[in-house]
Amino acid sequence: MKGYVAILLAVVVAASASLVAGAGYLEVRLPGGLPFGTLLVILGLGAAAGASLLLSRSGTVMRWLAVVSLVAVLAWFPVGYALAGNAALNFSDGADGTFFLRQFTVGVVLIVVGTLGAALAAAGFRAWRRRRAT
Repeated sequence: MKGYVAILLAVVVAASASLVAGAGYLEVRLPGGLPFGTLLVILGLGAAAGASLLLSRSGTVMRWLAVVSLVAVLAWFPVGYALAGNAALNFSDGADGTFFLRQFTVGVVLIVVGTLGAALAAAGFRAWRRRRAT
């Protein structure tokens, strides 16, 4: 399981670095008109939510939050597509675009990043407690 978490975290770091750097290849259109940068956002958020799910223990509030964050990530692109009407998420109506960018996207990012941070902290604390007990 540690290996899967490490791979998912590497995807998060790689996607985040590309997006923050504003690399030119982010604008490359994939089949269907989806920009590569949008795909990286989906992969990065999905990897972060997946890592949270793997790190959280079954039957805990943390697991429930991890599931909620994964569902939010899975809904992010379809909601954006439905509001924008295109895979590039170019909004022609300011109200829909404002809702999507300022409320929904920020909310999804906050729950995913917050859940990942809490899951990493909880897993680190569990590991510390195990080491200390022996």
